[in-house]
Amino acid sequence: MKMERCYFCRGPIVQRRIEHMHRWKGRMFLIKDLPADVCEQCGETYLSPEFVERSDQVVERSEMATEFISIPVLSLA
Repeated sequence: MKMERCYFCRGPIVQRRIEHMHRWKGRMFLIKDLPADVCEQCGETYLSPEFVERSDQVVERSEMATEFISIPVLSLA
């Protein structure tokens, strides 16, 4: 069953393709073009269990990466 309203703000949900930061075994991966349901009002993102599982499978085979980026790491400590 597809969500029609956001759990948090009750805004309308639309399907979009997003970029998603995925943490796996202490590493970060940016997954592009991931289908997701997104609240038009507050921006909350909902991923289906199927796409979360598929993301895990893709990052396990990280040699499939098409590009690499550098991310600054900051600490407030």
